Amino acid sequence: SLRDRLAILKSCRYVDRIYINNGCEDSRPAILKSGAKVIVHGTDWPEATLMEQMGLTQEWLDANGIVFRFFPSTPGISTTQIREQINETMHTSSN
Repeated sequence: SLRDRLAILKSCRYVDRIYINNGCEDSRPAILKSGAKVIVHGTDWPEATLMEQMGLTQEWLDANGIVFRFFPSTPGISTTQIREQINETMHTSSN
């Protein structure tokens, strides 16, 4: 959940501020407001799909001196997987 993600980020001594991007279609205003020079995301999304959803291009990132980095996602901790498990459990218990 967002609350869990915020708690994890707040506990990291290298994180000074957290900006939540609302809307997801064009992340550029939130990125510029934050002054971020590095964007980090888990490898659970293909880079091209994520960049498109966020309204980013490599050219825009380069022009603003921003680097996009991907880190391995944590197996078993995925909103999609949790939803699938809940749906599976509900389906199994209703039969």
